[in-house]
Amino acid sequence: TIEATSALGVTATNSIGNLTTFITVEVKNIAPKAQLSATDLHVRSGQSFSMNGSNSFDPNNNVPLTYRWQQTGGYTVTINTPNASVTSATAPLVYRSTTLTFTLTVIDSAGAASVPEVVVVGVSPWQVHLPLLRR
Repeated sequence: TIEATSALGVTATNSIGNLTTFITVEVKNIAPKAQLSATDLHVRSGQSFSMNGSNSFDPNNNVPLTYRWQQTGGYTVTINTPNASVTSATAPLVYRSTTLTFTLTVIDSAGAASVPEVVVVGVSPWQVHLPLLRR
């Protein structure tokens, strides 16, 4: 939460004279909420996948929102559009199951940042089944 405080001078006039006083106005900016369409995904080795944060919102309506996708674990992959609400990547080629993790942080136009939301992507290798041959 970002807080801003400002002093505001108010002058009231009546038949006796003027009275000036200062009041403090406190404006609070509630951080936006990063909201994902899915937090757990499962793909095969080499497949592309998408991550969707388009349901993210700001309770104060401080828009536009800025999106920041980051990879936080697993084999390094390229996030195709790391500053878009919806992004994609391609799973690495793996020979055994592995996990990739990503976060989405949303920032409102006043500079408040959301709590990062986590996406976990399970990556499985392709399994090849060879036919049995009889002699």
